[in-house]
Amino acid sequence: ARGDLQQWETYNQTYADTMDSKSINMIFAIAAQEDLHLASIDIKTAFLYSPMTETVFLRRPKGVSDDMMPEYVHLKKCLYGLKQAAHEWKQHLDSTLQSLNFIQCPSDNCVYVRNSQNGGKIILGTHVDDGLIAATTPELITEFIAEISDIYELTINNPLDSYLNRVITRDFKAKNIFIHQPGYIDKLQSLYPEQINSSPSTPMLPTRDDIDTNPILLSATDQHLYMQKVGAINYLAVNTRPDIAFAVGWVARKMKNPTEFDMNQVNRILSYIFQTKHLGLTFTGQGGVVLSVYVDASYAIHDDRKSHFGICMFIGNFSASIATKSKKAKCMAISSTEAEYLALCEGAKLVAWARQLLSELGYPQPGPTVVYEDNQSTIRMVNNGNDKGRTKHIDVRFHYVREMIENKQIVVQYKPTQDMIADILTKATPKPIFNQLRPSLLGLSHEEVIKTALITINDVFTSRDGVDHKYTLTTKP
Repeated sequence: ARGDLQQWETYNQTYADTMDSKSINMIFAIAAQEDLHLASIDIKTAFLYSPMTETVFLRRPKGVSDDMMPEYVHLKKCLYGLKQAAHEWKQHLDSTLQSLNFIQCPSDNCVYVRNSQNGGKIILGTHVDDGLIAATTPELITEFIAEISDIYELTINNPLDSYLNRVITRDFKAKNIFIHQPGYIDKLQSLYPEQINSSPSTPMLPTRDDIDTNPILLSATDQHLYMQKVGAINYLAVNTRPDIAFAVGWVARKMKNPTEFDMNQVNRILSYIFQTKHLGLTFTGQGGVVLSVYVDASYAIHDDRKSHFGICMFIGNFSASIATKSKKAKCMAISSTEAEYLALCEGAKLVAWARQLLSELGYPQPGPTVVYEDNQSTIRMVNNGNDKGRTKHIDVRFHYVREMIENKQIVVQYKPTQDMIADILTKATPKPIFNQLRPSLLGLSHEEVIKTALITINDVFTSRDGVDHKYTLTTKP
């Protein structure tokens, strides 16, 4: 509909939100914990269902004769290409779902919930014309699909095996949901085959040997290629590969004037992705729908002496992170304790959102959410509301974490640095630490937990007496 030719008089609102990746992961994590059944729908030609609210005329296309249609036609329904089409569709979908007794969640306007009279529940997340369905019984899914099929023409994926370029593998017996993107990575391999033969063990060198002593700027063509590659790997980092989040954030900050050294950094991340194509997120059914959060910070790691935050949030045990943040601090901290304190505030805000959304979905948290921190001084400072000597210069907005502690929404507990999962999000960690923390970030199945423990046991006993022990996994209980 040549929306690029639209004048402002022909449209008003254009904003249309989509389901957050954190909400998508939360639905999968809840489904694993509660044995919810999963399906998805794709509404065909969705925009054509929403009526126009502005007066818009379309010119007759070239090559169409006068006797087929007049020179101008009045548009009654939204067409693809109009600036307001996505907004109008979202409004139409909202009203449709409300007419089907769905309640919209204020914490994410694209997540809806409907409770049935027999105690069942159906959760629906929407992403433009795609819908992710989680329900307590298959009958509820069938009932909902029948209802919405009377309104829209659908493509149905039931049971769920893919969603938004994610491949979904479900094991009801083991209570696992595994999500990864092998097809997307295969596409990247076909685009950048020169990186296939390289095999780095980590996405970024841990020695911080990335100081370019002789910077050579990329050509205009290579700069465009650099931005393409960064955008491609960022899509993975946001969706199913949080283990590359720090490395991707690092190269993304070099967009303006990337050098050959920066391009090598990006190529290393691509090579790492290609050799770890099998990795993804594993959501397990252990521990219940209970939140926990890991927060860490690397002090003054950037050239401007600002720190870097790492936050990861989990539901249950041995499960993948549902929300991951690897973020450069906006303000400067004057000590590592203060950097950790500011990171705790970021984590507290994420907890507030997650607790609210879980409550709206019918899973209120039974007590304060445990937030793990590896800095003892920070824990003492955050629990001491009268410690004005060290906090009087900190902006009042960062004291939000203290308010959440007072309201018993969170409780901060110590976690040793070697067990701090968020450490992988704050710096380029060495290979042993990276390999130790990555499984905890991406989620472990029950079998993987046992295998990891066996590797640790073998290493411990071998180092103790010099004998190469080989304890193995058996089928016995």
